[in-house]
Amino acid sequence: MREEKNPILDIVESQLLKDNVVYLTNDLFITDNIQHIPPLEKQIHIDMSIYVICKEGEMRVTINGQERQIYKNGVLICTGLHIVSSAFVSPDFKCSIVGISHSKLVELIPNDKHTLNHFLCIKENPIVQLNDNEVRLLKLYKDIFDEKCNVYKSQFDNLIIDKLLYAVIYELIQIYSRYSSAIIEHSTVMPGGLSYGQKFLALLAEDKCCHRKVGYFAEKLCITPRYLSAVCLKETGKTPSEWICEQVVGYIRHYLLNTTLSVKEICSALDFPNSSFLCKFTKKHLGMPPWNIDKMGLS
Repeated sequence: MREEKNPILDIVESQLLKDNVVYLTNDLFITDNIQHIPPLEKQIHIDMSIYVICKEGEMRVTINGQERQIYKNGVLICTGLHIVSSAFVSPDFKCSIVGISHSKLVELIPNDKHTLNHFLCIKENPIVQLNDNEVRLLKLYKDIFDEKCNVYKSQFDNLIIDKLLYAVIYELIQIYSRYSSAIIEHSTVMPGGLSYGQKFLALLAEDKCCHRKVGYFAEKLCITPRYLSAVCLKETGKTPSEWICEQVVGYIRHYLLNTTLSVKEICSALDFPNSSFLCKFTKKHLGMPPWNIDKMGLS
């Protein structure tokens, strides 16, 4: 397996009490009844999608330089476009947290323009308040998660949990869309006023990994690859190459686990010259060749 630092495991080990973790894989963690969040020593880029559900009390958090407050029955969503610089909680604060890696998110729900509009809108409006019916609905999902996590793991449990995640993510998108008038429901052009890093992510989502070279996207934006790399790293915490790699990993797992595409067809869809290149890529980033992923799956 690759030796790279894993943001999911790192945040659990450095920021959260392991006793509160109810489910943990390389791409997903679910915590419950968190009452203490350690103070931040420096600004951090959120290198995954984080969903904080406030059960009691309140939290003040500074995101992209703006202070936000979340209260009971509020949901805070942080993505790769967010920088968190401080967080303070009240003495009675209690929350649950779900963290999902970007590659896992792409595997479950590959990016398109519609979902990207939500993604970019959440950057500006990361908090939504739930009504009683929405709280009850999410609690039902949480009860199912708890039940699945507390029973003996069968070969289908990881798949079932993936499908539950898929449903919960779309429930949150649906809830969010009802509260946010800023979401562009039927846009056919990129939202205006975006930075180069955001425009790159919009192009990457539209492209669906048909192109894997930074130069292709830089040319689309009429800037140099070096400049795109610099501004993207500054704005999002990752280079275009890292974003492209994460997208490709997510699409490979999505195609192998959720479709009937052959390895040859996946090579064509993701701009790999042949199956040998795809095999080297999956061995480097997923620890096994694509045909093993197809048979064994990845949790």
